[in-house]
Amino acid sequence: MDIKLIVTDLDNTLLRNDKSISDYTAAIFRKCPDYGIKTSVATARYITGITPFTDRILPDYQITNDGTMTFCNGKLLFGFYMDTELSNEILNMIKKENPGCYISIVNDNGIFRQYPAERQVTLTGCESPSYTVTFNEPLKLPTFKIVMECSSPELAEEICNRFDCRYLSYRNENRYAFMAKNAGKAGALKKLAEVTGIPTGNIAAFGDDTNDLDMMKLCGVSVAVSNAIADIKDIATHTTDSNENDGVAKFIEKYLF
Repeated sequence: MDIKLIVTDLDNTLLRNDKSISDYTAAIFRKCPDYGIKTSVATARYITGITPFTDRILPDYQITNDGTMTFCNGKLLFGFYMDTELSNEILNMIKKENPGCYISIVNDNGIFRQYPAERQVTLTGCESPSYTVTFNEPLKLPTFKIVMECSSPELAEEICNRFDCRYLSYRNENRYAFMAKNAGKAGALKKLAEVTGIPTGNIAAFGDDTNDLDMMKLCGVSVAVSNAIADIKDIATHTTDSNENDGVAKFIEKYLF
């Protein structure tokens, strides 16, 4: 396998169930430069929320926020925005059809969250800058992503179809993310391939869930951890051990080193 770039999802793929990274996995990733292989994570998490993990494995790139923001050395390399008008149209429909729900919005200034009245919690720390707000005024900036908590997948589909945007659902969660149509992990990886000059056929992708699907289809080598959903296993070129048992690192050491 002539792999020049490894890209891996974090939750339920690289991270163990307790959200840790083993010393073995960290050591394997830190050896990748010795084999001429660059590395990247691809995650739904915000950039500051992945620091405990990236400090362990030292990836060259960080595809974050469901593929809407890609970083190198802590600086935004490129991003996919929804313009301010579209962002406000989506927000207004959410507020009308699903009033009082949890909403989060990411723009250039950080993460802004509206919580239901019974769940007023402020998230700070590693996910800063994070702000608790009420979206009573129109948005003034383009957004990278809008997340809605909702029990109705039909509403998410209606929003997506009406505004010609992209949406994602999350494993075991009633949350839906809306973003620009060309965004997502696959869109970010296509752009990263252009920036680095590494053909997608020389990229190996690891994943477990729906939002990894397009990214894995794009790459020359796609590897499902054994705990992945069936749709991921069906399209993967390979399967490895579970996230709990260092499946990603085991595959890298066996097949790529």
